[in-house]
Amino acid sequence: MPLPQNTTDDAAFLREGHRQFWHNYLSAQGRINRRTYWLAYILPPTVIAFVFMVFLMMAMLPLSKISGEGSTVPSGAGVVGLLLFFSFFIFSVACTYVTFVGTIKRLHDMDMSGWFSLLITLGGIVQIVFGCIPGTPGPNRYGEPEDPFPRRFGS
Repeated sequence: MPLPQNTTDDAAFLREGHRQFWHNYLSAQGRINRRTYWLAYILPPTVIAFVFMVFLMMAMLPLSKISGEGSTVPSGAGVVGLLLFFSFFIFSVACTYVTFVGTIKRLHDMDMSGWFSLLITLGGIVQIVFGCIPGTPGPNRYGEPEDPFPRRFGS
């Protein structure tokens, strides 16, 4: 559904734009160009995972220093570390889904089946290759190419 044109209701325009963003971001339908693949599907989960791992390591460090050797009672910092670990696991599952969706759309841009996204299990090298190969020029069986310079809100 296209964004409403020439609307005076900015709130409705932003709500529709927000809904479309999440629908497009989490859907495996359509195509995306290389820029969108790197900036929306690879870079944010990688940066957030790195920051989250730093916090996780900082939270787990006091567990070894406070609880001592042979202690079975977790310290307060250890409990926080365990909660961070489980939340990191949930975050990892969500990022895995988003990465698969982005790779499927990237494969669609190269006029390939999304089933090739299962090759991601071979490692990050395949992802880098998929992120560097240019897409099919013009429309293909998965739709029109993504606009490299989408219309900005409010213009």
